Amino acid sequence: MIFLDTSGIFALADSDDAMHHDANRMIAVAKDAGEQIMTHSYVLVESAALLQNRLGLKIALTFLEEAQLDRVGCFKFEPVRGAPANELDNPVPEEVKSQRYARFMETQQKISARRLRAKVGKREPVIIDSVTQGGGIGRTRGDAPEIDGVVHISSRRPLKVGEIATVKIDSADAYDLHGSVTGF
Repeated sequence: MIFLDTSGIFALADSDDAMHHDANRMIAVAKDAGEQIMTHSYVLVESAALLQNRLGLKIALTFLEEAQLDRVGCFKFEPVRGAPANELDNPVPEEVKSQRYARFMETQQKISARRLRAKVGKREPVIIDSVTQGGGIGRTRGDAPEIDGVVHISSRRPLKVGEIATVKIDSADAYDLHGSVTGF
């Protein structure tokens, strides 16, 4: 597993960055080797803002399409009490925020759906977060509870919160996986 930080994301996106070619080569080698590339939601928020501010929304969207990250989200800025950003001049109009948000999420939703479909037929270790009648709900490695998508699981035996089950992925939608337990 490779963790991608803000400097790595910026180097991948900015063709003028001194590390651009090295970063792209390293990511290509990792993908070819089947490595999972991860980052954190805080890094993505910081990176998205940096890319948009320095390179523009088009570059940020191009980065999303080229990077093919598993999990990405965004939000529209809202003032938070005490935040220095509240004092910045020329805030982005609500209509522009909404348009950018829609374009970003539409782009990422297509990527997410495609990447999750690629997991169909594979077996994944899944940590069980909650138990349901006939199964449970869990998440795969790198997924944050209450933020990222989930795995809806069917199981012949009762599951326990916190256990890790091997789940065969049967289907996928834009954000979630669906599967059945094959082992523990």
